[in-house]
Amino acid sequence: GCSLSKHVPAVRITEKVREREHPAVRPVKRYRVHIPLNATQEELDAIRERTLFNPTFMMSIGPAARQMLTRKLTNRSYPYEEKFGPRMIYQRRRNAQHRARALLRRLNEEEATAMKESGRAVIPNKIPDLQAGDVIRLRLRNPNNSEVDLWFTGMVIARRNSGTSSTFVVRNAVDGVAVERLFPLYSPTIKDVELLERRKQRLRKLLFLRRRDVDRSNFGDTLARPANLTYSAQKKKA
Repeated sequence: GCSLSKHVPAVRITEKVREREHPAVRPVKRYRVHIPLNATQEELDAIRERTLFNPTFMMSIGPAARQMLTRKLTNRSYPYEEKFGPRMIYQRRRNAQHRARALLRRLNEEEATAMKESGRAVIPNKIPDLQAGDVIRLRLRNPNNSEVDLWFTGMVIARRNSGTSSTFVVRNAVDGVAVERLFPLYSPTIKDVELLERRKQRLRKLLFLRRRDVDRSNFGDTLARPANLTYSAQKKKA
């Protein structure tokens, strides 16, 4: 244990020998490496240069101490994080199930942030507070013809928040029949969105419209394009 403290004063390794009562059982040695909690990344890199990346020093200590030192100075989240980079700080959880949920929630948030920054998620960037009662016009990609886009206008009657799996329902009347369409909030098929009107609602979900007359679900022409957008302008913009 003294050789490590001699090379790296910032790190201290302690050796504990557990004696067994039975004379035929050999004593067990346990090593514990103490690294300062407030050590910066530069200090940790200097410690690794003197210990992990120094073969002479690693051969001077025992195998148990080498294993403990490697576990202490290596990022256990590798390959999801840098092997010798800064460690992510996670909140303490009660059990493994809570830790897994928190990790998945964090990965989901990182993916949502990446989709916003790349521009693939249109609605979270333009209407982050999308809610029930908003009358919107969606511009959608046409899977059959990339030169002509599809349009859908209606009122948002429900929204389900679940990270990148969030969805919302748009309702309108087409030829006297009420139509509802479910869209993912982070869908890449949505090219553009326009907020036409925001109606105040007391409920978070307007599912009662399904029990009302069709006239209550009529919010204008479903396939209407903007007035200043012609077919030629749409083709050039696409």
